[in-house]
Amino acid sequence: MIIPQQKLEDWTTERVDECTVSRKERASAGRYWNDYYFNGSDDMPAMYNRCFSHVDRTASFLFSPADVRFMIEYDITMDRAYLERADVASRFLSREFHRSGSDLQFAAALEVSLIKGSSFMKMNWGHDGLDANIVHPESFGVLREDISSLDKQEAFVHTIFLTPGQFRRNIAEHPDREAIYEKVKRFASSRKGKSEMDGSFMQQIVMGGISPIGTSGSSTGRGSVAAQAIPQPMMDPSVRQKLIKMDELWVWDDDRDDWTTIQLVDPNIIIEGKYKRRNLSGVRGEQPFTKVCANDVDGYFWGRSELAPVRLLQDLLNRRIDEYDRLSEIRALPPKAYIGFNGITDEINTMMNTPGGFMTESTPNAKVDVLAPQMPPDIFQGINEVIKWFDDVAGFENVMKGQGESGVRAGAHAETLMRSAGNRLRDRALLVERQVGNVGDFCFKVLQNKEAKIFVTKEQNVLQKLMGQKQSGEEFLLSQMPDDYRVMVDSHSASPAFSEDARQMAYELAKLGAIDATSIIEMVHPPMADLLIKRAHEKEEAQAQMIKEHPELLSKKTSHKKK
Repeated sequence: MIIPQQKLEDWTTERVDECTVSRKERASAGRYWNDYYFNGSDDMPAMYNRCFSHVDRTASFLFSPADVRFMIEYDITMDRAYLERADVASRFLSREFHRSGSDLQFAAALEVSLIKGSSFMKMNWGHDGLDANIVHPESFGVLREDISSLDKQEAFVHTIFLTPGQFRRNIAEHPDREAIYEKVKRFASSRKGKSEMDGSFMQQIVMGGISPIGTSGSSTGRGSVAAQAIPQPMMDPSVRQKLIKMDELWVWDDDRDDWTTIQLVDPNIIIEGKYKRRNLSGVRGEQPFTKVCANDVDGYFWGRSELAPVRLLQDLLNRRIDEYDRLSEIRALPPKAYIGFNGITDEINTMMNTPGGFMTESTPNAKVDVLAPQMPPDIFQGINEVIKWFDDVAGFENVMKGQGESGVRAGAHAETLMRSAGNRLRDRALLVERQVGNVGDFCFKVLQNKEAKIFVTKEQNVLQKLMGQKQSGEEFLLSQMPDDYRVMVDSHSASPAFSEDARQMAYELAKLGAIDATSIIEMVHPPMADLLIKRAHEKEEAQAQMIKEHPELLSKKTSHKKK
């Protein structure tokens, strides 16, 4: 895309409008799916909300933040020194990913994407290193919604709301910072009383989960429901009026062959990209956003909500439970027919429905008929059938939920059934794993540009020590690593769907003698893995020293194997 030199404000406004053409509809859809996630309905809260548990269970199956590890991989022909560098860098990347909380942020972004169809991870470099942020789809827009990949977009926009203090820090190095700040402040004052953000999707994004969260009413298609338990940020109207809207437009600049960032604030003022074109991600050819989407749809960028296939079943379940609740209430306090009585007052009717209440009647043929409806004998069977349909559409069989299956008599049989039943979810877990790997890849590129720490490769191994070689660990910077690497999730550690398979593979390789104790620990990754690896090295060194001092032990061991 060619970025003009003149009238950049008007050109940027047009691109932002093109990228956000469907924002209003997507924000409405997001609120709709949020209602089902938190309430199990778009109206009144459901008694039995399976949508919440389904999304929560699916998210935990697709991704677990507890044990994500990255591996920086080179071609096997690469020099051994660089392979050792990659091993050290992989450990550092994994540690920083967890230390910065990026693992938890990705888990939260995945949950949002399951509800709304997609979400985004934005990685920045903050004052304490990597800084991960969740971007909801309502605050995002792309130029071509028929292209599923974000990297193939020519332009996209991220809308942000800033406090005056945040905005002032953002323009601290701008040559016209004082004039810009005064103009923006006057414009904000002129909007006083209009509060364009009332009831909009921006409230959720502005707060970022760090301000007080409460449960309040939410406006739906059927009116305002005060009983809904949907978290809503608590923002005073005066706070909302002072927030400054900023559209951050990312454009692929053909002249620079790189991304260019343009920041536009009301009233039509460019604070970034007018005097100098640059990529604010800090990594040439890269942008800081990663699309998180477990239900990708070909030809539609925003993906599909996890709740779309089960919404009607949740509605059916709500109706069946409401019918049972209504019948139970009628049977508990059934209607009565008073036949032959001289007259029934409200006081007498209340007395007849009170424990220990009684009445007298002089009419000899007076009687009371209880008109309680019969409870259908198969009402619970019908409810259980709807639940089974829900789980079938959701992709969870009994074995996937930890429940028994008829006809299963052995652990191997159960494991085979679980693997077969989980193929649908495992495919999506691989897709999510690829997205985690993309986040890790960008994080490592940022670390290469920003991290000044000097790293040291491993010291010489036991054999080199026995041979008297005085090789020591090599010092290097992350920026000195060759560029032809690949960052990927190590041993499928991002998903519980593959954890048991990876563990069994490690044990099988150990039985074959293909890997040593250190490799087993790295693949299984038990608690205190680094300490266990150190102890394994000490044990190997002690054994090697013993063999060096008593070589006859090695000869006896070899002869024993031959026999």
